[in-house]
Amino acid sequence: MNDFRVVYQDPFEKKPLEKTLSADEALADFRAVDWPRLNADIIQGDRHVWENFYFWEISEPGVGDKDHVLNISGEYTHGKQLQSHGPLLMLTRFIPRQETRRGFLGLGAPRIRTVVEGPVMEGCTQTFAEQCVVAFLTRDQHFLDTQIFDRTDD
Repeated sequence: MNDFRVVYQDPFEKKPLEKTLSADEALADFRAVDWPRLNADIIQGDRHVWENFYFWEISEPGVGDKDHVLNISGEYTHGKQLQSHGPLLMLTRFIPRQETRRGFLGLGAPRIRTVVEGPVMEGCTQTFAEQCVVAFLTRDQHFLDTQIFDRTDD
């Protein structure tokens, strides 16, 4: 049985909640996050926001000492965008890979190091984010590699 590390940062809590869950439990945990309510509560401003970057994150061991991570965070969504799409989310995927390098000018003994990089995709719907969580849990690398790509509103 493979377990996943899940971290949830509620915007109204000071510290994130961390758990180790099975794939089924992790999917249920993601579905339990009420993204529309969080978005509405933040915009209405009735409660004190402790953490502006609120997120749900899942990870599993990757290459070397680095984890393979899928981070889903809320975007402040309002107006026509909220009416037509619901609250939007940002997906960030951290993918560890090993890289071999040599010293200055390619001289010296080769050194292997683990680097972490990956795409950031803004403006995602909750349905798409859930599809990405399922792909992560089932290790569908093809889906993750082809569907999550760099897309920002900047």
